[in-house]
Amino acid sequence: MKTIKNTKRASDFKESIVPDKYKDFDRLQMYDDQFKVSGDGVFYTIQGEGISMGLPSCFLRLHTCNLRCVWCDTWYTWNQNAKEFWTEFQDWTIQKTKARIEKTWRCKNPLVQKRLVITGGEPLIQKNKIDKLVELMPGWAFEV
Repeated sequence: MKTIKNTKRASDFKESIVPDKYKDFDRLQMYDDQFKVSGDGVFYTIQGEGISMGLPSCFLRLHTCNLRCVWCDTWYTWNQNAKEFWTEFQDWTIQKTKARIEKTWRCKNPLVQKRLVITGGEPLIQKNKIDKLVELMPGWAFEV
């Protein structure tokens, strides 16, 4: 198996020690009216898997996960041994999240349904906020 230079997996951090200056447990608190969003935030690309593979999609990458899968490619959303876990996330209101998603959509073809893929971390930790976002975005297709 060929390793891509600078590619990391969750298991690469099992021996890592993050300096205490980055660890701010108060910042990890979840709020009812704000998404905890990873450093990736919102981005536009072509969906690479599942039933909507090949379709233009916006992605919303959320922070925080309780599963700890060693093969996870978004280790920075849950692995407390990674500096990025502590430094790259943000809190966004539901309205700010909606605005970012709408601004990021780039497909000009009116026949293509707007699509949001919500990923993480574990999106269902933030399910109530996702429900509110879905209500604010009629006409969009949603995947979790």
